[in-house]
This record gives sequence, C-alpha cells and structure tokens, in this order.
Amino acid sequence: MFSVCIIDQDLAFTTQLENELIKMDIFTDITVINDSEKGSCFLQKNIPDVLILNHIMPIKDGFDLVREISYSPIHQKMNIFFLTSFPSKCVLTMASRYNFSYLFTKPIDFSFLLETIHNVMNNFPLNSFPLIGKSTEHEVIKLLHAIETPVHTKGYLYLKEAILLSCFHHQTALSLTKDIYPKIAEKFQTTTSCTERAIRHTIKLTWDKKNKKLFHLFSHPLTKKPTNGQLISTISEKIRVL
Repeated sequence: MFSVCIIDQDLAFTTQLENELIKMDIFTDITVINDSEKGSCFLQKNIPDVLILNHIMPIKDGFDLVREISYSPIHQKMNIFFLTSFPSKCVLTMASRYNFSYLFTKPIDFSFLLETIHNVMNNFPLNSFPLIGKSTEHEVIKLLHAIETPVHTKGYLYLKEAILLSCFHHQTALSLTKDIYPKIAEKFQTTTSCTERAIRHTIKLTWDKKNKKLFHLFSHPLTKKPTNGQLISTISEKIRVL
C-alpha cells in the first residue's frame, strides 16, 4: 500500500482524482493540497510514495516545488506524475532532468492516468508510450474531438490507442489484425473482434455527423465511410507531420 500527495489548485479536478484514487485500493494515505506554498511545506516534511503535481500554479509552479526537494536523496525515490497544459520542449527537458515517472498533458484522460500510476507502482512495464508521447496523445485527442468522434464510446478509447500505437511504431508497420487489435484487446481486457467492432462503430457514428474536418483529413474525396485502417493510418500520418 502507498501514500499519495496531489498538489493542484483546481479543486474540482483534485476532488475527482481523489475519488478515483480511493477506488484503486492501493493508497492508504491520500493528501490533497490546493495551494503551492502549502504543498512546498508539506514536501519539506513528508515523503509520499506518489506525487501528482500540476505545472502552472500561483506563487510557485510545479518545477519550483521539485527544485526545492531535488537535492534530497530520499525525495528522489518518489514517483512524480507531472500535469501540464503546455508540453513544450522546455517542459519535456525539465521533466527528463528531474526523472519524472510520467508527464501528462491536460485535459487528463483519467483512465489512462490511473492505469499508468497502477503500472508504475506495481513495477509493470509502461506498455503505452514514452515521456514525449504525451504531447502526441494531446494532438490525437484534439484531432478526434475536431471531427466529433463520440468520446462516450469504447471505440473512442480503442481508436485513440490504435492511432498512438501506429504513430510510435510507424517504422515497423504494425498490422491491425496481428498487432494493434491484440495489443488493445490485452490492455482493455477484451477480444480482438470486440476491439475491431467497437472502433468500426465509433467511426460510423463520426461519419454520420458529416463533419467537414473529417473530409479534410483525406487527400482524396470521401464518398463512403472510411475503414478502420484508413482512418487510423490517415490520422497517424497527420500527427507525425505536426
């Protein structure tokens, strides 16, 4: 069992996150702090196993707090999960320097955040994406929202995952049926056929909305609903050239 400290000025966000962490049943002690100065005082006296830290805050930002404890060997054992709305190269460099466990781009996908924390605390391999990949995930989310992909469907999560896998493994040309679907099915504890079907259904719902931005994704005119492979590969290619 572990202790966790959340430092973020967003009360609604921290309340929701605290409730989700309670459900995980691996944290015996959850501390929520909505003030950076109080967070600084807490970290000077306490060493939580997990620190979930926001980047931009009044008075002191997240990097300020990390700098204050960076010279303590004991604090260096903490697993720091950093939240930012600005995944710039400078932020990524700083995150690497302080050896963060993971960098998340806001808006936060709670299921992904909780899964990543769970994997880190149980010494599971992070089977998704490297640190810099979170900015890529943010771009994928923005693009899916732009074409009005319904976020309430399972297919949305599977589609996002498929696009990210395609982005990060484009040099090895992953097969949808042999590689991507099985990876997603394993991650979400479902079957490859359910994965394929859920993505296809979500694409149909997106297609039915006839959003112009969907048509602009493709270099050729769309006369019918794109297949799973067509949409995944097209969005992946768009993301890679951003």
